Amino acid sequence: MDRRHGVLRGRCRRQCLHAAQCLASRPVAPPVRPVQNAAVHLLTQMRKERGLSLQAVASVVGTDQANLSRIERGAQVPQRQLARALFRFYEGRVPLGAIYDPEFFAQSG
Repeated sequence: MDRRHGVLRGRCRRQCLHAAQCLASRPVAPPVRPVQNAAVHLLTQMRKERGLSLQAVASVVGTDQANLSRIERGAQVPQRQLARALFRFYEGRVPLGAIYDPEFFAQSG
């Protein structure tokens, strides 16, 4: 509990005077490995080459636009089910094996 205003750190509202400190105390996602950066950059490149929007790809692979955007920026690693869907959508041209074990994609899914 944060004694100054009686809420858990990281749960302050925007109007809180201590919001900057509280927001800074939130856990940060681990950085994306460089090999992942290459793989996720390719996701964006392939989507744009096909002239597709984030929303269009997201609806086909079963996620939302915000989630796909985080994956393309490298801010989030896709769940395995979503990684398989992206792999199938891009016809195996995305090296998601750089993120996961290459044998992962040999499994049926």
